[in-house]
Amino acid sequence: MMAGKKHVFPWLAAAAVASAALAANIRWLVVASPNASATNYLLGTAALAPSDVWAVGYYYASSGVQMTLTEHWNGATWALVPSPNPGIPSNCSPGYQGSALTAAGGISASDIWAVGYNCSWQSRTLAEHWNGSQWSAVSSPDASSSALPAAGVRIYLG
Repeated sequence: MMAGKKHVFPWLAAAAVASAALAANIRWLVVASPNASATNYLLGTAALAPSDVWAVGYYYASSGVQMTLTEHWNGATWALVPSPNPGIPSNCSPGYQGSALTAAGGISASDIWAVGYNCSWQSRTLAEHWNGSQWSAVSSPDASSSALPAAGVRIYLG
């Protein structure tokens, strides 16, 4: 390549102009969402379509235990959707309890995944799957005690 010469890709320039125009015309709106308790945290999202968005996280039950939180956007409103909480006291070591979801991803309305942890922050991984009608806990390998919990979802097709 000669010094000072620039390669211009017309499709890239067109994409940049289109993206800038789209961004200039988008307005964010505050939309109410239901709360499972007085203290709720949404940590991850999976958007499949404008009318099919999931948000995951956790809330604190009245007992003080973290519980998974899953909400679904149908294009008009958010709704709480029940999800498993395997990190209950009887499944965990004393003093280590609770479940939380930290990330979500999916490829269709009946194939959504969420990951997080059970039984305290660095204890056990948690994977849950939405099959189009309900969430279920799915077996996943536990990290070592010094590792971080599952914090991301990447979907591979093929």
